[in-house]
Amino acid sequence: MCHDTQRVMAQIFSPPGLMRSPLNHSLPISLVLISLVALSGCKDKPAEEQAPTPTSSVPDTTDTTDTTDTPAAPSAPAASTPTQTAPAAATEPLGLESGTWTLDKIKRGDTVTSPGAQHPANLVFKQDKVSGKLGCNTLFGSYVVAQGKIDMSKIAATKMACPGEGAQQEQVILKVLNTMTSYSIDGQTLKIVAAPDHELHFTNTK
Repeated sequence: MCHDTQRVMAQIFSPPGLMRSPLNHSLPISLVLISLVALSGCKDKPAEEQAPTPTSSVPDTTDTTDTTDTPAAPSAPAASTPTQTAPAAATEPLGLESGTWTLDKIKRGDTVTSPGAQHPANLVFKQDKVSGKLGCNTLFGSYVVAQGKIDMSKIAATKMACPGEGAQQEQVILKVLNTMTSYSIDGQTLKIVAAPDHELHFTNTK
């Protein structure tokens, strides 16, 4: 509408229009005022009524790829290497010189006795020498192994007095050692045999 009003006013007030229009001398003043008001209204029209400037549509290029972490595939367990256990070292059989042999049994026929706590007895064989305790006294000397028996004919003992059962124990031990007929070692046990039906049983205590 504003453009039409402007075009009409231009025709009316332009110099050529003034010459051609028969109304140029009789144009009412009211019409001129209305036209001017209309033109001023066009100039004061708010900017929001103007035609919007077209904008180009730009396609959204946002990456919509799902970024959720994908669980990693479980790794295969490492192959275990079988461990080999080294075989236990074979225990060497004990010999006469394998430490201390402690007397724990005296057998005379059907009678079996043990040394009292106050009269311990033992034997130690080392480099053809023998030593030990009889109960109250000690023995010492040399020995020779021959024909399945231990020859301890060259032994001696101290002469300390030993009261009670201690003296009897020492006499039996010396008798068996001097009349030995055989000996044997079975595991941790040393057995010395003498006639008639006498035995001494020792246990290895290292």
